[in-house]
Amino acid sequence: MNLVGNKKKMELTETQLAIQARMEEICGDNVFALQFWQGICDSVLTWDHIADDQEVDKEMAHRAFTYLLVDAPLNPFFDKYKESIVPVIMNAVSAWQHSNEDGAPKIKAFDIYTEIACTTAFIIGGREAVEKHIPEIRRLQWQNCQEDDALDGGSK
Repeated sequence: MNLVGNKKKMELTETQLAIQARMEEICGDNVFALQFWQGICDSVLTWDHIADDQEVDKEMAHRAFTYLLVDAPLNPFFDKYKESIVPVIMNAVSAWQHSNEDGAPKIKAFDIYTEIACTTAFIIGGREAVEKHIPEIRRLQWQNCQEDDALDGGSK
């Protein structure tokens, strides 16, 4: 994940590094697919900071909006597969928006990461790639969710 923090890149946790490594394996030599996933992760983190009333500096906002408004539409992977990817993103955004409502599981906030990974795996390697990689991605994202919850003090 190309997670970033205020004014500098955040240190990735071991879990996030494992997710990054798995995404690199899924994407193989398709650098545009990996760049797309990383850009989405970076932008979602910025959006999450805004929603959580956390500090977002100008650099972080600039990076997210430039990615979403310029880089993503020009990304060859996204351009070629946007009709498959956009509905997945819309569904994941909806899940994220409702993830902190009464009774809704927080893991739904992480759908954007898992579902884009799953869609990417399917596009690149078909069902075989999904079956090979996505159970581990889901397990790692659950772990990432728990680690994030511990950082938030269980407040979300």
